[in-house]
Amino acid sequence: MTSTNESPLMAGGVADGLSATDRIIIEANIDHAQRSLRPMAHPSPLNHSGGKGRSAANLMKVVSVPPGGVYLDANCGGCSIPLAFAQAAAESGKVVYFRMRDINSQLINFWCCLRDAPDGLVAEVRRLVEPYWRNPDRMFIDATKILETNRRDFVDDKVLVAAAYYIHSQICHPMAQFKLAAGGRSKDKTGWFLHSYAVRLGQLFRWSAVIQGWDFRVQDFRQTFQEAISLGGRAFLLTDPPYEGTGKSSYGVDFGADDHDQLAALVRLAHDGGVRVMVTLNWSEQNGSRYEGFLRFFRLQDWPSRGSDRKERQGQELVILTYDAPHLEFFRRQMGWLTVDEVRAQRNTNDNAVLESVA
Repeated sequence: MTSTNESPLMAGGVADGLSATDRIIIEANIDHAQRSLRPMAHPSPLNHSGGKGRSAANLMKVVSVPPGGVYLDANCGGCSIPLAFAQAAAESGKVVYFRMRDINSQLINFWCCLRDAPDGLVAEVRRLVEPYWRNPDRMFIDATKILETNRRDFVDDKVLVAAAYYIHSQICHPMAQFKLAAGGRSKDKTGWFLHSYAVRLGQLFRWSAVIQGWDFRVQDFRQTFQEAISLGGRAFLLTDPPYEGTGKSSYGVDFGADDHDQLAALVRLAHDGGVRVMVTLNWSEQNGSRYEGFLRFFRLQDWPSRGSDRKERQGQELVILTYDAPHLEFFRRQMGWLTVDEVRAQRNTNDNAVLESVA
């Protein structure tokens, strides 16, 4: 077991750090963002520009949790959909209990620290980031060292690890969520970056308030399904598994054809036990067949590009519902979702048109 009160980030000098004036600006913006009553600009503290973050407001419209029921998420990740649902439920006065599950222990640790120690988390992020504000590569490398050390030899300072996770994934990620590492950064843009950084740190306090009472746990999806089945009709279960064919580089775990077969079988077991289940996963004819008999919708998923052109790219997703949500037909047409039969009919029409044009 490793205990560290001083991060490797603090071992060097502070030549790349912020001025006293910059720090005053940050303090003011953090305080303002923490107290603001305006809606938050992002769907999650961890999903600023990701695909599910962009579609959470739509997907949560077809979530169906009975009053006083339990909302479980088997692959919670950035929690964009449950966060959107929780805020809507709070406004309507609906009581829902949230149980968030994921196999990623560092992710779950972040959520627990955000819930239980937002002051410590924000302070630790600032302590690790601001001395190296103009050297994002240094921040990224050293945050990675903390996470790797934690994987190899458990670090008992959970807040330090949570801060490193946040820095690694949100501040210095190659996609440059805070744009600290954006190319061509000039002095006249520094204020904008400071504002973005400070506002998002301030909003961590507001996110902490949203997730008070939520239960976070490191857990395999199979265990989460058994948990949901034990609750029966009280449970709603969302699962957003890794796309079939992607490996550890994308999600940290392998999730192949056998896992998807098991998942489909568990969805049926949960449905038979009275659980309402939503599955979002990659579109394929095989996945369409795996969930035969359930409501299946085709939707387009936007992702930000990792390339220098910053153009968005689209993917095809399948949404599976084992229940008939209120106003489902209205919402799915409003969102442009197609049924699997509609997709197949369109493809047959297009194929016939191509054959006719060739003939």
